[in-house]
Amino acid sequence: MNLIFYNLRKEQYLTFENAAERSAKEVSLQMDKNFAEGTVHGWMHYVNKQEPRPVQLFICD
Repeated sequence: MNLIFYNLRKEQYLTFENAAERSAKEVSLQMDKNFAEGTVHGWMHYVNKQEPRPVQLFICD
């Protein structure tokens, strides 16, 4: 699972590659306190290990 976060006010992205396997029920991440201030949007996607292309996308606000 790859995760991407975007801070609107700072106009900065933060990414976590290979944060967890698809079968994981949860994942813990550490984000700098300064990055987490304000509105942060997050996206995650899974990658097929045999074919490196996104196979599913979830968008959350």
